[in-house]
Order: sequence, then structure tokens, then C-alpha cells
Amino acid sequence: KIQPAKWVKETNTPLFFAHGTDDTLLSMQRVYPLFQQAGSTNKKWSEVEGASHSNILVTPMPHFSEMAAWLLEHPSS
Repeated sequence: KIQPAKWVKETNTPLFFAHGTDDTLLSMQRVYPLFQQAGSTNKKWSEVEGASHSNILVTPMPHFSEMAAWLLEHPSS
């Protein structure tokens, strides 16, 4: 029932895509096209060096601050 490819095209919600460069579960080649197809005009792509699918938010990179700053600048309507 979950169809990201369909949902992402129809959304106008601000989107922040964070993708780990070492993610072997969902490759960059699968996820980046979703980002490109997103219907939202407020979107950001961010690669987290060395992160995998399971540790992307617990890497040394200060990712929470980058995400929070971006989301505060692009509130949902």
C-alpha cells in the first residue's frame, strides 16, 4: 500500500531527503530519482558521508542542525 513514487509526485509538502553514501538497502540510484520527481518546490537533497540506512541520524556529521534549520525556513502550509 505504500507507494513513495506516487506520493512524492503529488506532495507539495517541504521535503528534506537525507541519504547515506554507504546505504546498501536503498541505493542512491533508487532514492535520488524520487527526490527529482517530488512535486514540492521546497526540497533539499543531503548526502551523509559514510552513513548507512540504519545509522544515518547517528553519524558524526551535525545533520540534525542542518535539517532543523532547513525545516524552519520551509514550513509546511
